[in-house]
Amino acid sequence: MSSTTCPPSQAPTAIPMLNAAIFRPEATYTECGVKQRPAGRLRVDAANPFLLHQIVPHVRAFRETYPDIELQLTASDQIVDLIERRIDVAIRIGSLEDSTLHARALGRSPLSVVASPDYLKRRGACDTPAALKNHDIIGFTAPESLNVWQLGEGVRVQPSIRASSGEAVRQLCLRGNGLAYLSRFMIGADVERGDLVELLNDHMVPPNPRELVNAVYYRNTTLAVRIHVFLDFFSQRWTNV
Repeated sequence: MSSTTCPPSQAPTAIPMLNAAIFRPEATYTECGVKQRPAGRLRVDAANPFLLHQIVPHVRAFRETYPDIELQLTASDQIVDLIERRIDVAIRIGSLEDSTLHARALGRSPLSVVASPDYLKRRGACDTPAALKNHDIIGFTAPESLNVWQLGEGVRVQPSIRASSGEAVRQLCLRGNGLAYLSRFMIGADVERGDLVELLNDHMVPPNPRELVNAVYYRNTTLAVRIHVFLDFFSQRWTNV
């Protein structure tokens, strides 16, 4: 989709119209008085767990609504350079560093300490932060800040197993390897099904900067409509965010 220069009296009205149009298969936006459907490539980056649990399940519905947008999805568990990786919009979890990127807040996803029922049956309950030392902990290889759990004044855990991916940590936890500290956007369904049990909720200290979910992108008039329809569409469907 090429960018268009409009006279001041015909400035684009795309963004205000998006919410009204977004759920129609023939969703359009208006630019210079001409209705058009968003079209072109949109490259989206997100942490692997967010991509798997919050984006992939809704791609088919998005494609049915916006068939002219070509999605390219990449998974990065570390912060990536959008220009270097040629990313149009990235979903980032946690507090944002100062940058020239435009940010759109999408919500918060609380973190929980969880374990499988099988693990708790074998190893016993964990009712206080002090009891963590008696349990196997599943943590992250890097950064080390991910191994600080927001309990009381903060507890730096000593993992017995480490993984570089949140999804790997989740799978290890589901299979009874220990306790993990994970975002609700990836474990919400596990908790609802009873596959994971939340622990120590009374000891959590909000707010936690790691709960923040933001979309970041460079301002680009050519991509603006594609980015906005993507974020509007998916943010309506994301759970535990």
